[in-house]
Amino acid sequence: MSKPPKQESHQPPAELPESVDSDPYLIRAAGVLVVRGPRQPDGSFAVADVPKRFLLLKRPKWWDLPKGHVDPGETEREAAARELAEETGLAGDDVDWVDGFLWTRRYRVRERWCRAEVCTDGGPEERPKRVQFFLAWCRADREIALTEHIGYDWKRWQPPHRVQAFTVDPLLAAAERWFAGDAAR
Repeated sequence: MSKPPKQESHQPPAELPESVDSDPYLIRAAGVLVVRGPRQPDGSFAVADVPKRFLLLKRPKWWDLPKGHVDPGETEREAAARELAEETGLAGDDVDWVDGFLWTRRYRVRERWCRAEVCTDGGPEERPKRVQFFLAWCRADREIALTEHIGYDWKRWQPPHRVQAFTVDPLLAAAERWFAGDAAR
């Protein structure tokens, strides 16, 4: 296990409006917030079942969640599942996908943050990016098999969280409201 996450210090990018979703140069990405904790006796979970921990992946300078670009012909949900499997080894029967939770962040990125096949179309150097996050409940303690990160941590679910101000913290706040039943489903 790695050290507890620290709050990042750089200035986050500005949030963009939904209207960027129709931009022909939109970069689509998807990720997943993986939680674990007690479940109902039949193995299911209820909204009232607040998770005990959530998964963070360690990059060299910050903590992140499993996520990545949506491949051509792929839905965001399919991309989130693929990225989860690629980055952690969690797949198929390892998680239950939670219906009704979707959180979106939109912002601009410079071309250097784009995969080569995404940004070689002669378009603008700066492009809008939309990342959609899903929620998955880990069925049991599973071994995490890292492929792109230097560490991971099952961080205690103890709101309010202070991990990464632009994406992770607001996503966790939205999940907290969702588990409390305060968000529209």
